[in-house]
Amino acid sequence: MNLSGVSPYWLWQWMDFQGLLLTLSVLLVVKIIRDRPPKNFPPGPLAIPFLGSALSINPKDPSGSFCKLLGQYGDVAKMSIGGQRLVLLSGSKTIREVFVEKGDFFTDRPVYPIIERLFKGLGLITSSGLIWKQQRRFA
Repeated sequence: MNLSGVSPYWLWQWMDFQGLLLTLSVLLVVKIIRDRPPKNFPPGPLAIPFLGSALSINPKDPSGSFCKLLGQYGDVAKMSIGGQRLVLLSGSKTIREVFVEKGDFFTDRPVYPIIERLFKGLGLITSSGLIWKQQRRFA
């Protein structure tokens, strides 16, 4: 193969493009490995990196989409939207078991930095744990 007519600049661009592809591929694999749900997580639709399972929700009928998912996976199903994992619950027995019988395991809410800065963990909607219980008794 004769490379005498190939400019070194073009060759550098090609190697730069390959390096970029390699870097993006490695980052994608790391994200897929890191975002795998735990073994004890309920079943649910396949999550695509960065989008999650948002494509399985019909924007015109989101509640119908959730009902379809729960019909397919049972009373407890997982879903991922963006980087957030969600657990969908259905049925009065399941909801009662989760929030009443095992409520101590599920009392905390996720921490969002913006909400934490604005409300400093106070208020019924943004607080969790012991602070939430105290404020709930007062209200």
